[in-house]
Amino acid sequence: MQKRLLKDKEAAAYLGVGVTKFWELVKEVPFQAIKIGSKMTRFDIEDLKDYVDYLKAQR
Repeated sequence: MQKRLLKDKEAAAYLGVGVTKFWELVKEVPFQAIKIGSKMTRFDIEDLKDYVDYLKAQR
């Protein structure tokens, strides 16, 4: 079973970018960080998939 919520490093790896570039994308694109408690930040893999689909449609 694949995890639905990913850490920033996992989300960056999923998109094939480094963590620094990933955080730059977070500021620009439609996926948002999900805060769990005061210290945990996760990203929904469905949002990342939608972003990849959006990029494909831009070709």
